[in-house]
Amino acid sequence: MRVLLVLCLAAAAFAVPTGEQSQQNDLLTGFREFRHYEYRYESDALTGTQTPYNSSQSGVRIRADVVLSVQPGRQVRMELTDVRLYESNSGRPNEPEWQRSPNSGDFARSLQQHPVWFRYQSGRV
Repeated sequence: MRVLLVLCLAAAAFAVPTGEQSQQNDLLTGFREFRHYEYRYESDALTGTQTPYNSSQSGVRIRADVVLSVQPGRQVRMELTDVRLYESNSGRPNEPEWQRSPNSGDFARSLQQHPVWFRYQSGRV
């Protein structure tokens, strides 16, 4: 009985998805297990007011390098590096003047300190 239990535990520890199941996961997620995907992320948000006599606009921009490491079971580890925070306070609409934020270093350290784990399934996080 002990031998059977040890064999079952060993089999469970070394179990991996079959080729067919793994291919099905690839089709559902677009990602392949045990692969790394590298991206350059950039996003900005602008807000402002415009009147006949005065207009102003403020904004924030984030840039980062992203590495996604896909693990079994559609688990994904996301690491951010080279994170930069920019801000803009411009009087001209639709012409932001981006400057590195004084808070960029603290912001980068906070985001780069710990990787984020998530599950990706059928296009949903």
